[in-house]
Amino acid sequence: MGKKTFSVDTMRREINLSLKNSTKSYSTPDVRRGLMDALEYVLHQSGNYKGFRYLLLDEVPAGELPGIVVHGTIEDTPYEVRFAEGTVDRTRVEYF
Repeated sequence: MGKKTFSVDTMRREINLSLKNSTKSYSTPDVRRGLMDALEYVLHQSGNYKGFRYLLLDEVPAGELPGIVVHGTIEDTPYEVRFAEGTVDRTRVEYF
């Protein structure tokens, strides 16, 4: 089998779209976690890892949990509220 190359940036963009737009009928947190693990490996190995951020409620499909809960500003929202169990899905992220 011949060696293939691909754009890390394209992979990042496509996985970001899946992490943002997938719904319960399409994907589960376990599937998204697998995408995250694969992407993080490629980003670190290629020297392209620049971090990530959690997605807000208005950035995920209706009826889905956000990656973080913020009331007002992030500074005004206690950590315990931002990541309260059952109110967030930590696989709702966007990689830079």
